Amino acid sequence: IEVPCVSLSLAATALFFRACDRRSSGLAILSGIVCALAMQTKWTAFVVPGVFMLYALTHGKLKLWILAAGVASLLFVSWEGYTAFQSGESHFVHQLKISNPVNEERSLFLPLITYVGGLAPAAALIGLAGLGGGKKSVTAAALAFVIGFLLIALGSEFSGSSIRNPLTGRPWQPRLDTPVFLAMGAFVWGVTLLVTLRIWRPFRSLTPWRRPSLAAGWFLAGWLALEIVGYFVFSPFGAARRVIAVVFVITLIAGRFASLTCRSPGRAKLVRWSAAFGVMVGIGYHLVDTAEAIAGERAMNAAARWAHTQSPDGTCWFSGFWNSEFYGPRAGLKPVILGQSDLKPGDRVVVIDVKMLEGNRYLIDASRLTLEQTFATSDAIPFSTVPCYYIGRRPLESQTGPRVVARVYRVTAPFHPVQELDPQGKTKPKATNVPSPSTTEKAAAGVAE
Repeated sequence: IEVPCVSLSLAATALFFRACDRRSSGLAILSGIVCALAMQTKWTAFVVPGVFMLYALTHGKLKLWILAAGVASLLFVSWEGYTAFQSGESHFVHQLKISNPVNEERSLFLPLITYVGGLAPAAALIGLAGLGGGKKSVTAAALAFVIGFLLIALGSEFSGSSIRNPLTGRPWQPRLDTPVFLAMGAFVWGVTLLVTLRIWRPFRSLTPWRRPSLAAGWFLAGWLALEIVGYFVFSPFGAARRVIAVVFVITLIAGRFASLTCRSPGRAKLVRWSAAFGVMVGIGYHLVDTAEAIAGERAMNAAARWAHTQSPDGTCWFSGFWNSEFYGPRAGLKPVILGQSDLKPGDRVVVIDVKMLEGNRYLIDASRLTLEQTFATSDAIPFSTVPCYYIGRRPLESQTGPRVVARVYRVTAPFHPVQELDPQGKTKPKATNVPSPSTTEKAAAGVAE
């Protein structure tokens, strides 16, 4: 839901810009309505009224901000009040109870650098062109990004057996992808800082609303600061979707600056090529993510076909996370639901391993199961987006080994998975643990590629 939230947020922001430019109360009200829709979509849109205020302050349109922000707040509170009246509790308050959007760990500084570094190379190249970089400089920077991605593809770990952890004695194997994305991020943020200072020009005027030529720079600098604050406040963990708005504003600042400095045909062409490079990077991420989805579908379908042939009269189940929850039912499998499902001897269970966190998967009691078959899907794409693109510290990792593994188990004893509470009062699977297959199991199971 981050995508429709950002879409509505930007639509509301554009409407408010136009309302201020035309001094239109009607457009200000419309921007407030769209802003309320964005805030109802996800809490990250709470930044939008602040963006309205920044634009109003830098352009001398405070009355229109009061109107737009008032409409947005009134609609948001009214709808939450209506849902509370109908259901006994506001949807927003309910979500606050089960999933606090405010980050409390403050461990998001590194992801802000690495994710932006891997996702916003176009902004850095456009900003470099705006700062006066020539064709050679911009090409060299683009080539450095390409080399960085190639280094990640060659392997996310390199041998460090000569250096050992003093506590565990194990060889130290530092990851290559994080340093690469840190270098990319340092470059992107460095260029962004230079461009922002150039376009902001804070010492030229402390009253930008009196100098229209400086108002845009003040607003864009403030908008970026507001999005960064919103990232730290509303992000419970690092993820690519958490920096969508930050990347957008960075790109907008770079584009604004380039529009002022790259007016000759040659430099304008350089900006267009930089933007095209960013598009190609985006397509690359999309292709990797599509490969992840295809691998999950192939593994699920292969395991489901085999399970159905082995258990024509029994029930075929699946237990997994991520896209297996979509492909499982389509393949004719029933989901294992803790506290509800009753597994009987002779049933088959397909367990999907998609590299996600252990706590986010349904785990089944291994003492009541026998591993029968393993299906692994691989491809030639050397990158992976699961789970790093969606939760972690970097948008991309090296892909080694099978992309998705599906294991088919035969139920040997009646089994009713249930949940119990841990000492902190959180639910957890009871006596449910599917370990990785042992050497004996691997030898007994036929691995189908």
